Amino acid sequence: MPRPKFNKSRDSGINRVLTLIGIINQLFQAQAKVILAPTGLPLGRFSILHHLCHNPARRWTIGELARVMDLNQPATTKLIQKLEAQGFVKSDGDASDKRIKRIVITPTGISARNHAISLLGPDIVAAFDKLDTATIDQVSRSLEHIKNWLDENRRSTA
Repeated sequence: MPRPKFNKSRDSGINRVLTLIGIINQLFQAQAKVILAPTGLPLGRFSILHHLCHNPARRWTIGELARVMDLNQPATTKLIQKLEAQGFVKSDGDASDKRIKRIVITPTGISARNHAISLLGPDIVAAFDKLDTATIDQVSRSLEHIKNWLDENRRSTA
């Protein structure tokens, strides 16, 4: 697929947007780390639980989770082991391939994620306080477009 041509004015705006997204991500992670500390649910584990809550019935493999979370398999395995020890996920063998473990979030995991969301919520709501619904919807659609393109055009590190 051909890449768009360089446009100094537009590309300067794109660079600013990417810089802001990066700064927002860093600030959110730092804030979330402090907020989540008392829960025993560090941001990495929270992120996996949050992802699993999008489809609680789905049974994931470690490889699938590693890909969507952009982690390597050993790191994903370690996070899942910790979540399983906390009772937030459970794993069992795959019916067709005994070498594969399937991971699913438990009701306790859903509750832990919901509790974490309730702790993060006030700061998130306050951050968006000055934006009206139409602006939030517009930003959301724009970010969704960027996220979808990046997801559909991933480049492998392997």
